[in-house]
Amino acid sequence: MQANPTNRTLSPLWLNDWRAKVKTLAGNIFSPPYLPGKFIIFFLITNVTHMAIIFMNQPLNYWTNKAAEKGIAYNGSPMDFRPVDWVIFGAIYLALALFCLTVFNYRWSLIGWLTAEVIHLDGIQSWLTDCSFGRWSPTLGKFCGSFDEKWFWVICGLIFGLFIASSLHPSSFSFQNKRVEKGLSRVSVLAPAIWVVFLIGGVVSSAQKPGTYGWVPVDVKHKPGPLSEARVAYDTKNNELVLFGGVSGYLGNRWDYKSDTWVWDGKRWLNVYPSIFPSGRVNHAMAYDENRGMVVMFGGYNDNGALDDTWEWDGFTWANKCTCNHPSARYGHEMFYDPLRKKVVLYGGYDGKTEYNDVWEWDGEGCKWNKLETGGDIPIANYFTVAYDPERQSMLAYLNQLSASPGGTWTIKGDTWKKLPATNIPGNRSRTTMVYDPNHKTFALFGGELHGLNVNDTWLFDGKNWSQFKTRIQPSIRADMVMWYDQIRKHIILYGGQNGDARLSDMWEFVFPGKQ
Repeated sequence: MQANPTNRTLSPLWLNDWRAKVKTLAGNIFSPPYLPGKFIIFFLITNVTHMAIIFMNQPLNYWTNKAAEKGIAYNGSPMDFRPVDWVIFGAIYLALALFCLTVFNYRWSLIGWLTAEVIHLDGIQSWLTDCSFGRWSPTLGKFCGSFDEKWFWVICGLIFGLFIASSLHPSSFSFQNKRVEKGLSRVSVLAPAIWVVFLIGGVVSSAQKPGTYGWVPVDVKHKPGPLSEARVAYDTKNNELVLFGGVSGYLGNRWDYKSDTWVWDGKRWLNVYPSIFPSGRVNHAMAYDENRGMVVMFGGYNDNGALDDTWEWDGFTWANKCTCNHPSARYGHEMFYDPLRKKVVLYGGYDGKTEYNDVWEWDGEGCKWNKLETGGDIPIANYFTVAYDPERQSMLAYLNQLSASPGGTWTIKGDTWKKLPATNIPGNRSRTTMVYDPNHKTFALFGGELHGLNVNDTWLFDGKNWSQFKTRIQPSIRADMVMWYDQIRKHIILYGGQNGDARLSDMWEFVFPGKQ
């Protein structure tokens, strides 16, 4: 039985037109001319560079410790991708990208090429802005610290402009008249190959070589536990740190103010359990009296409010020094030993109502504090940090800006207080801590509370200017931690602190760049 031709269903004209257009479009998409080979090589270079920089920014245990495989994303958040995941993802992405760039017409592939290049360059810029692969190369660490993203995009724009201008035919961006049969020059192949070998070497080095500088975790089994707002003083005679007080958290309906005395000898913590000891407290002040070999402590805060008692630690036990004349009750103040006066000096503080700028000194003689009559305007200060500068025989103080105080960087020498015109200062922060490293003659300041938020940035001061030390491997955000220079380890050590309601118990060591 034959079909009746008159009963056949004829396709609408618009459908035939649509099919014709699709065939034409498909033919145009996959028809020559194609993207030149040098564009493909340029894409491979940026892709491999982006991937290599991601790998070089990962912490060492990302490669060696199976129990801690999480890496670090460019914004500092945890990254769940393992190295093998990156390799699989990168291989799939690269195969798809190369397919599109090599079989599509240049008009379409050029759009994809430009999009991919912008994405890769933006990723490279994000990693270089705050990188950590400088942990195994001081030179690269300095490069990261001086990296300027504006100049990065200016340079990339110039390179892109020169590359496209020298590659595309000026007549409607057509490659039909270009002599592509000669292939790629030796330079265009050799230079990328050398660059890829360099990147592979960098990835291998960062995966095998331990961190040479920056913040490094210190693993100790027995330690004081979660703690913030404690205070420390370094006993230079016995080469040990003395830690007292602090708070471990909120238990029941009250804060758990600690009255433990801990000693750190450069390798381990020891809870000494003296028979006589002060009451638990926070935000007190401690300093080591070099002349008398005593750790001196004054004030602080606990359930009884602001305190005004004076205690001394002789290496074995505490002694309450009943003083007839002493500073008023306060907390958030600081004390330091002045080797010129050979006395312990107390400055600033707060009692819940009054912010202080008075100065007192203690030498242990006669069991009394002497108030110093200082000339000039002395800034009001509380919850600040000070450190002694033996090179200039003066104290360096970093003060937060209060209602009646300018804050900033100050030097204290004898009765003279002077605000330094330091540039690029760490901002208006409180509850931070600063330590002087005598080997590098540099002050290091970490974290604290900046504009109401805890931070974890590291700043260095050379006596004139501040500079931010950028590395991705560092302690988490925190304030009210303790920090000191360890004479045995020859490095700065950080312990504990708080981030909101959470008290921390981790310990870190800061290793300066260069020879140690």
